[in-house]
Amino acid sequence: MISMPPEEFGPRYAAILAKLDPQATWDRLHQLAPGLEPVLLCFESLPFTEVNFCHRRRVSDWFMRELGEEVPEYDPLAC
Repeated sequence: MISMPPEEFGPRYAAILAKLDPQATWDRLHQLAPGLEPVLLCFESLPFTEVNFCHRRRVSDWFMRELGEEVPEYDPLAC
């Protein structure tokens, strides 16, 4: 799927997320990291563009939209 153009990838990825229960997914991520904050990773190179986009960001947006849970961006320059 990663090699698909964004206009094809977006709807297909959204369809995958639509099959998941956002609360159960959120809870499972936290169960997998007991006592810690789960981290979603992305290995795409900056800058993000229409062609080079972050798949993790789509999941983060899904959590915000569905659960009101913010998944902040990590900025290594802010540390």
